Amino acid sequence: MRVIKRLGDSLEHYIRSYVIAKLHQQRYQYRLLYRNDMPTLKRALRPGDVILVEGERLMSDWIKVFSYHTWTHCAMWVGSTAVPRNVNADFVEPGGNIVEAQMGRGVIMSNLDKYRDFNLRICRPVGLSRDCLRRAICIALEQIGAPYDEDNVAQIIHFSFSADSNPTSSVGRLEEGRFTCSSLLAMAFQTVDFPVIQFYDSTEDRYVSYHPTQVQPKDFDLSLNFQVIKTPALLAQMQKRNVLKRFVTSMLGEKAA
Repeated sequence: MRVIKRLGDSLEHYIRSYVIAKLHQQRYQYRLLYRNDMPTLKRALRPGDVILVEGERLMSDWIKVFSYHTWTHCAMWVGSTAVPRNVNADFVEPGGNIVEAQMGRGVIMSNLDKYRDFNLRICRPVGLSRDCLRRAICIALEQIGAPYDEDNVAQIIHFSFSADSNPTSSVGRLEEGRFTCSSLLAMAFQTVDFPVIQFYDSTEDRYVSYHPTQVQPKDFDLSLNFQVIKTPALLAQMQKRNVLKRFVTSMLGEKAA
C-alpha cells in the first residue's frame, strides 16, 4: 500500500509540475493599451502601493477565466526600503524595488522595469497609519526567499467549480511559509489588521475578511480599502501635440495678418 501511495503521489506531482510548466509559457500575442512612462510612474508610487499586472503567460489567461477579471499578478512597491539582514541575497535582484511571489521562483525582490511593456494599475492602501504600513512592508520583505504556493493555485481553480466554498478557510500552504503573489500581500496587510476584501455575513450581521489565501489580484482593485491611482500615460504625448498645435496656430495667424 505504501508503494502504491508513493507512486500515486509521484504521478500527481509529475502531472502538476507538467501542467504548471505549460501554463508558465508565454502566449503569442499581448495587447499593450498604453506605453508606460516609467519615470513618471515611479515618481507617483509610494512604498506599500500594490501594482497590478496583466500577465502575458498562459497561466494569466487561465486566471482571467476563473477570476472574471483582467489583473493576474500583483507586487508591492518598496522603493529604496532597506532589505532585512537575514534575507537571502540570491533572491534580491540588482535595482530591486518591488516584492512579489513569482511562480517557479518564489518570493523575490525585483525591478519594476521588467513590467514596462505590461498593462499596469496602482492600488494604494487608504487610512492605514504610517507605522502599520511600515510593518506591512517589512513583513512582505521578510518573506523573500520563501517558496511559491502551487497548491493554492490548484485549490482556487478547484473552488471555482464549487458553490459552497468558504472564503474564510485556508487553501494552499500558507501556514508552511508558501505564497502566491496575492496571498503574500494579503497576509502582510492582514497582519496589521488591514484586510484586502471582506463580505457581509447576514446571519451574524458583520463584515468578515477573506482568508489571505483566497485573495486574488483583482481584489485589490475591488477593495474599498485601496484607492486606484491612475497616472496620465499619454500626458507627454498630449503636451507635445498641444505645443505643436499652438505653434501651427500662431504661424497661421501671423500669415493671415
